[in-house]
Amino acid sequence: MKTLYIQITSAPAPEESADLVVYPTDMSNYFCNYLEYELVDGLRMPDGTPCYKEMRPGSLLLAFATEHEEVYQSLLRQWENIQCDLMREKPMPDTRYEVTLPKEYIEWLLSQEGYIYQKVGEKLAANNILSLSAEDLYEEFTVPCIHQLTDYLRKHPGEFDRFVFSEEGIKSSFHIVKALHEVDGKPVFYRLLLWQQEKKEKQTNERRLRSNQEFTVNGVSFTMVYVQAGSFYMGSEDGKENEKPMRLVTLSRDFYIGQYPVTQKLWKAVMGSEAPCTVKGENLPVTNISWDECQIFVHRLSELTGKDFRLPTEAQWEYAAKGGIHSKGFTYAGSDNLDEVAWHHENSKGTPHDVGMKKPNELNIYDMSGNVSEWCDDSYHSPSNPMTNKKNHTFALNRVYRGGGYSSGYNCRTSARDYWRSNGRLSSVGLRLALFL
Repeated sequence: MKTLYIQITSAPAPEESADLVVYPTDMSNYFCNYLEYELVDGLRMPDGTPCYKEMRPGSLLLAFATEHEEVYQSLLRQWENIQCDLMREKPMPDTRYEVTLPKEYIEWLLSQEGYIYQKVGEKLAANNILSLSAEDLYEEFTVPCIHQLTDYLRKHPGEFDRFVFSEEGIKSSFHIVKALHEVDGKPVFYRLLLWQQEKKEKQTNERRLRSNQEFTVNGVSFTMVYVQAGSFYMGSEDGKENEKPMRLVTLSRDFYIGQYPVTQKLWKAVMGSEAPCTVKGENLPVTNISWDECQIFVHRLSELTGKDFRLPTEAQWEYAAKGGIHSKGFTYAGSDNLDEVAWHHENSKGTPHDVGMKKPNELNIYDMSGNVSEWCDDSYHSPSNPMTNKKNHTFALNRVYRGGGYSSGYNCRTSARDYWRSNGRLSSVGLRLALFL
């Protein structure tokens, strides 16, 4: 749905987007010229020539505006109030509007050299209020504005589903709305307050989508961290052969990833039975499960929540581990000091630990280095040797796991990768969830 936003006042207009076009109807310069000709009406030069014939467009008020912007804006606010009235409904016969010319403007005119400046200043010093015909203003400004809008719609047939004015109070029965309908019957007139409410709700939903999401399944809650899409260098030239070559990878879609590895408590809530872990504990990460079993788990979780849960791809996993768009280039997930962020072979005492006990990374994600390795969705392949991948068909049966574990050290680096057969179990491999936007 694409909206044409018709900007009447000088209030900040919304930014244009794929579903919104802002059309400005600023007539303030024309209004200033109109006022100036009203100001010199009846005045003549010393040789008898009417002053209006000596006028340059914008020579008085616009010149004043360059020196007194704030005062000039107060004058424009008067015009905007008039313009809004004219756009709401056609004025009744003999209706008039009064415009008060500021004293600063009068003083400025009298201080300028030039016959017209002095004469206009003297005229305003006697009476600084101009009475303007509403009918004349309507014909001078509103009618041309309607023509501009209808011409614009003719040049963009069928492009808009609706239009909305930046000023509340314009009636659907008013003929400016009817004129727009006559040009293109498709757009509907949308009330400003309804449009603002819808826009606010949309922004709220977008903010909600772009913040962490919490889910509860059978009484067990877990948090998914929002990860904004971006580009990063995947792999490492200093790592193992299967990490090479380092290459630029772009993730075009935002996604969510689990703040912690899946715990034994969450596994039981989803599967209805305990995971086959060798070390038991509700807040311990799930271990000793195959990639195939993980697929059953994410499928059941998706059914319970109505969301599309999966295992992260290798690229998503590494991008999130490195901190996404907030990456500081650490060797491990959140630090160059392995002890700060990971349970590994030198501090774990050969066993997994409760999740979230170490420092998180730049995205506030825990345990992406150490504790347990985590299955990824991808089949294993070697980026440095694609021919080997084609010849060795057993690679298609193998799946990648990342992050190192409690018995690892070097493999806790964010670029480190390993693999195992999809139906095989390892005592230090678990999983972490991903969710697509």
